Amino acid sequence: MQRYKNEVVYAPDDLVNKIVIKHLVKLRKEKTSIILEGFPKTKVQGLALQKLGFIPNSFIIMNLGGDKLEYATA
Repeated sequence: MQRYKNEVVYAPDDLVNKIVIKHLVKLRKEKTSIILEGFPKTKVQGLALQKLGFIPNSFIIMNLGGDKLEYATA
């Protein structure tokens, strides 16, 4: 992961999925609530979550542009 930070590029989906999903599975077993920020970023990441049954029951979309914050919740 450090290589991707140094090069300022996104890590491959398979690597990101492996890391994030490992932690999500652990938290699910502990029955812990989860807040994800910045994941999933790609369709592949979203499909990996869906395949494991991680379906969000709510979400917040924030648009930080200009001098105001726009958001939507569901």
